[in-house]
Amino acid sequence: MQFAAIRQTRCANELRDRAIIRHLQPARITEQHSGAKRAVAAFFSLVAACLLLLPTSALAQEFRATVSGTVTDPSGAVVPGANVQVQETSTGAISRTTSDAAGEYVVPFLLPGNYSITVKASGFEVLKRGGILLQAQEHPIINLVLTIGSATQTVTVTSAAPRRSSIQLTRL
Repeated sequence: MQFAAIRQTRCANELRDRAIIRHLQPARITEQHSGAKRAVAAFFSLVAACLLLLPTSALAQEFRATVSGTVTDPSGAVVPGANVQVQETSTGAISRTTSDAAGEYVVPFLLPGNYSITVKASGFEVLKRGGILLQAQEHPIINLVLTIGSATQTVTVTSAAPRRSSIQLTRL
């Protein structure tokens, strides 16, 4: 009988120990999962913070301005191949470009300051436009309309005087 009582006590102790182990094991698994969840949450929080800070720091690195636009004639037709010169008025720094087939021009990387634009194209009068104030990171669109140039005369000078009999009057 003593043997049976000892055996019964052992069985009871084993059942109690198994219950305690079963009770503690889910707690251990939960602790492991909650630690992994915390690590994943911390990683995504760090990535989100980096993504939020990246665009502002990238924009802050470029402070120069850009001027662009279209060169047209009075009828609104584009003028390809026009020479566009942008000059900083206080320093005299000049940036040059040529309008493309669509009459568009772009002059990037201009320091903030006061500028003037000069446009030259064959068959048109020279256009000068001043008083352009550029701020940091500004990109104004300045469309330029050229006026048709006046007729020009060409005079050819030679060292010998022409003979009277061979003078011919031609009109240009």
